Amino acid sequence: MTQNESTVKLAVNGGISFGAKLNAKQLAVIAQYMNDGDELELTTFQQLYIDVLESNVEFVKEKFKEVGLSC
Repeated sequence: MTQNESTVKLAVNGGISFGAKLNAKQLAVIAQYMNDGDELELTTFQQLYIDVLESNVEFVKEKFKEVGLSC
């Protein structure tokens, strides 16, 4: 990441249902786009907030979609 490159916050979830769950593959894919010091925020709406590089947003969204995650 360059110092000038900004990030975009994506709201990610495993589906629209009460008590939606994530599986190991979904968690592993999310972790691929995080650095060691990054945090994953869980909201009261059962969404996970993850910051991704602006230049990678569409690519990351597609990878999340492949494992059943919604953005």
